[in-house]
Amino acid sequence: MGYIEEVVTSEEKIVALHSLSGWALWLTPSLFVCAGIVLDILFVSGVFSPLLRGDVGMVLVSEWVISYGGLFLVGWGVWEFLHSFIRWLTVHMGLTDHRVIYKEGLIRRETDEMRLSKVETVDINQSVMGRILGYGTLEMTGTGGSRVVFRDIDEPMRNKRFIDEAVMQAKKHDYR
Repeated sequence: MGYIEEVVTSEEKIVALHSLSGWALWLTPSLFVCAGIVLDILFVSGVFSPLLRGDVGMVLVSEWVISYGGLFLVGWGVWEFLHSFIRWLTVHMGLTDHRVIYKEGLIRRETDEMRLSKVETVDINQSVMGRILGYGTLEMTGTGGSRVVFRDIDEPMRNKRFIDEAVMQAKKHDYR
């Protein structure tokens, strides 16, 4: 049972559980690992031999810079995979018929909640890569300036419409 299921009261109903975008989580670590592997393959295959011997009139590059550079990129990518995996396990975003709920953290827990009747705006922020791959950030601003932010969420336009509809329903019924 996830966090959202644990905190929902008997008077509430879960409307939607939102997930982190796979693209946002796994793209950067994948690029680091691939770049490191390609660099090491090129090093082992001898592509950098002219550079290492100084045949092309360039400054000599130490072998260890190239080989350890590739290993460093692979290691950094593995570290990023681990970080993304933990984030994937510990970030919970949801919508009930009364409120929006956000929780993150493995050992330290950080939560944000806002009653739907208090939501004033739902804004979308997307990078160019987010537009291409279909992920972004939803920022719900409430009365008094309070905010709940869903970062790296899949299909932000569809989820914004979904939240807007829930907000209209809540304001119609005036859940407090």
